[in-house]
Amino acid sequence: MGWYHRQFWEAAQDRYTKDKDTCQRLHAGIADYFMGRWSGDVPKPYKDKHGESEAIRYVASQPIQLGNQMNERKLKSLPYHLAMSGNLPDLKKECLLNFDFLIHNLLCLHTQDLLDDFDLTISLFPGEQDLRSLSQAINLSAAALTQDPRQLPGHLLDRLEHIQGLQDLLTQCRQSPYPYLLCSHFLLKKPGGQLVRTLTGHNSVIDSLDLHQYPEGKLVALSASEGDNLIKTWDVHAGKELKSIPAMQSKICKAEFAVDGEIILQVYQDKIYGCNSGGDVKYTIVFPAISVTTAGPKQSNIVAISEKEFVLWDATTGSELKRKELPPKLKPDSLECISGSENFVAFTGEIMGYLCVYNVREDTFSRVVKMKDDEDINSMAITSDETHIIISKGLDNVVLVDIADLNEIRTLEALKHLQCIDKIYSLYGSMVVCNDKIVCISNETGSEVSSHFPHSISLVDVRTCDLKLFVTRSQDNILRVWDRARKDVQNKLPQQSNRIRKIMPMKNSRYALIRRQDKEQTTAIYEIYDLLKHGVIKRFALDTNVSEEVLLDDDDTLIVSTKNDKMKAISLETATIVSEFEGFLALSNEVRSINGGKEIVTQTRGRQSLKCFDTKTGKVTKIIQLSTSDKKYLVETFVASSDGQIIACVTEDETFLVCDAEKKRVIKTLRDKDIGKDVSDIGLEIDISRNGMYVIGSVQLKRPNVTTPFVWNKEEETCSILFDEEELKSYKQQGKSMNDLEMYNTKVIKDELLAVGYMDGAIRLWDLKLGKLHMKLSGHTDVLDLVMAPGGTFLMSYCDMEEENLMRIWDVDSWECVATYLHDK
Repeated sequence: MGWYHRQFWEAAQDRYTKDKDTCQRLHAGIADYFMGRWSGDVPKPYKDKHGESEAIRYVASQPIQLGNQMNERKLKSLPYHLAMSGNLPDLKKECLLNFDFLIHNLLCLHTQDLLDDFDLTISLFPGEQDLRSLSQAINLSAAALTQDPRQLPGHLLDRLEHIQGLQDLLTQCRQSPYPYLLCSHFLLKKPGGQLVRTLTGHNSVIDSLDLHQYPEGKLVALSASEGDNLIKTWDVHAGKELKSIPAMQSKICKAEFAVDGEIILQVYQDKIYGCNSGGDVKYTIVFPAISVTTAGPKQSNIVAISEKEFVLWDATTGSELKRKELPPKLKPDSLECISGSENFVAFTGEIMGYLCVYNVREDTFSRVVKMKDDEDINSMAITSDETHIIISKGLDNVVLVDIADLNEIRTLEALKHLQCIDKIYSLYGSMVVCNDKIVCISNETGSEVSSHFPHSISLVDVRTCDLKLFVTRSQDNILRVWDRARKDVQNKLPQQSNRIRKIMPMKNSRYALIRRQDKEQTTAIYEIYDLLKHGVIKRFALDTNVSEEVLLDDDDTLIVSTKNDKMKAISLETATIVSEFEGFLALSNEVRSINGGKEIVTQTRGRQSLKCFDTKTGKVTKIIQLSTSDKKYLVETFVASSDGQIIACVTEDETFLVCDAEKKRVIKTLRDKDIGKDVSDIGLEIDISRNGMYVIGSVQLKRPNVTTPFVWNKEEETCSILFDEEELKSYKQQGKSMNDLEMYNTKVIKDELLAVGYMDGAIRLWDLKLGKLHMKLSGHTDVLDLVMAPGGTFLMSYCDMEEENLMRIWDVDSWECVATYLHDK
C-alpha cells in the first residue's frame, strides 16, 4: 500500500510499524495471503474478545499464473514480505530457490527486480552463501535473461554446476517446461570469480566509458552508445543503473566526467555539452574538435584541439579560458591521441605521428617531436607524478618519455608481449594497460607486470579508481565489473592441438563426424563423437591433406578428395581405404552425394564438365558436358538435388547453368540480363529444393547495390528475383543503410519455402512457387548463419558478431522461436 503524499506514509509507519514484532507480523500476514495459505476451505486462526478461534475466510488463491495472465502483485510482493517477516525457509522454498517462481518473475518483470529481491535477502541474511552465488549467477546472465528469460535453466546449470547447496534448484532447472540449450562443456563464467557482475541496459555497442569515485565512496560508471543514443550512469558497487539520459544529438563521440564528477560532458564532432548529473544542460560549446579531454585540478578544464587551434574552457561554466594557435609543425588530422593531467596536456599530430605537450601553468607548448622509427602513437598517459609520458607506439613498443624534453628514456620490455595496446592509464604510481584480450597492471617503470581479466570478446577500454575494482568495455553492449583480489574460478576447456575443420552430422543423430587438421596440414584426423556421452568413441588419421569430403547415408562410407587430386572411399568401421576412384580431380574441387549416396558428383580435372561416380565401384557412370564448341565454361561451384536429377552450377564467367543429370546436358543457361535488367553480377550462393523443382541462386543488384536471391522455376521455366521492395521503401524513408538488405545465407525449407539470412539480422521466408515474401522473422541485429539438418524440423540461426553472439532455434512448422542461447563469448 502507498499514498501520494509522503506524510501519510510516514504517519502510518510511525503508528503501526514502530514495533519490530508487530512489523514482522504484518509482513507475515501479507506473505500468507500471497502464498494462498488461507485460500479455499482452509480455516484461518484468529483471536478476539472471546479467545482464540478459526474461520474460513474464503480468501482467493494466488497462483503465479492464471491462464495467460501473470500474477504481477505476487511476483513483486511475496519475496519482499517473506524477507521482511524473517521467514527465510519459505522465502527460499516459495521464491528464491523455486525455479517456477524465478522463471515467471523474469518473464513478467525486469531482471533487476529479481536481483533487488536477492540484494534485500542477502542484506538481512548475510550468511546465505547459496543465495549469494545464485544472485551473482543471475547477474552474470542478465543480458541473456533480459533478451529471453527462457535461457534461465541452461545458464544456471552451466554457471552453478559446482555449487553444492543448489543441487535441488538445478534438478528443477533440468525439468523446465521450456526448451533450453546447454553446452556439453561448461563455458560460462562462474560466480565467485574475478568477474563480479555485469551492467546491462544499453541496446547497442558501448562507445565510451568513464569512472569516478565520489568522496563518500560511491563508485559511478559513465557509458555512452552511439547506436541507442543513450548516456547512462551506474552504481558500480550495487550493480544498478542510476540514470539514463538521451544524448543531445546523434553520433556521440564520448561522455566524460569533469569537475570532480559534478559535470558530465557530452562530446560530439562539432559541439561539447556540459550537463549536471541529471542530464540538464548547463552550457554548450561549439567547436570542431578532433580530440577532447579534461585537465587541471579535479578535471576543472576542458581541452580540445582542432586542425589549427588549441582551446581551454572552464568545465564548470563553459567559459573560454585560452585559445592558441597550434605549433606550425603540428597538423592534427581526423584521429589523434590526447591525455590530460593537472598541469599538462599531451597530444599528437599528423595522425598520431608527432607529439607535443602543453604546460597549463606556464601557458606554453613544448617542441614538436617525431617518434623514433616513424612509429605512430596508439595511446598514451601522463604519469601520476607528471614527470613522464607512457606511450604505446607501433605494434608492440611501450616507451617512457621525459615530459620536460620529450626524449625517449627507455623501452618497457616487460610489456612487449602485449601487441596493439588500446589504452594506457597512470594511477597512484601504477600503470594500467589493455589490448583486445587482457588487462595488465605494472609499476610505471614497466616491471612487476601482472595480467588479469582475460576477455574472449574484444576488449576496448578499462577503468579503475583504486586498482582493486575494475570496469571494462568490450565490443558489445555490456560493462563488466571485476575484482582483482579474487581468484578466477572459470573451468578450463579441454585443449586440442589439432583444430576442428569440419563437423558432419550422421544419419544416426546421436553421433557426429569431426575432421581435425594437424598444424603442419599434412594429416587429416577423423573422430566419431558421441553427443550423449560427450566423448570421442573412435579416432583415426589419414596421412594426407583432405580438401573435401562427404559422408554417405550408411554412416560408414566417407568419400574424400586428397592433396594428390584423387578421390577415395574410406570405411569408418575399419578405418581403411576400401576403394580409389577413377581419374583425377580438379585442383579446386567440390564433392556432392546424390541418389541416397549411390553416386558422387564432382568437377572434371579441367572443370569444364561434371562427372558422376558409382560409390561402390569408384567407376565413372556419366559425364555431363557443360562447354560447347562455341563457349568454354569452368565450374566454380555447383549443387545437386537429393535425387540427383538436377544439378546447378555457377561458372567462372558468372554464368548460371542448370543440368539434367539423366539426359547429361544443360537445360537452362542464365546470364545476368536473363535474370533481370537491374542485375549486374551472378553470385556463388546456390541451392536446390529436394524435389528439384526450384533452383536458387544469388545476384548483385545495381540499385540498391546488394546481393539478393533469385529462383528459377523448372516447371514454368520462369525466373524471379526475391527482394523485399517494401522494406527498401521503409529503409529509404528512415535513412537506413541499404547494405543491411544484403543476403548472407540460405536454406530451403520443405521444398517450396526458402529461408534467407540478411545483414539486418532478419530471416525472410520466401514462397518459391509464388516468388513472394511469405514471412519475416525478427530477433537478431546483425548478419546471420542458418543451419538445418536435411529434412529436420528445426532451423538454427546464429549471429557470431561480438556485439550479439546470439543463437535461436525456430520450429519450421509454426515458425515460433522455441529456444535461444546467448553465451559469454
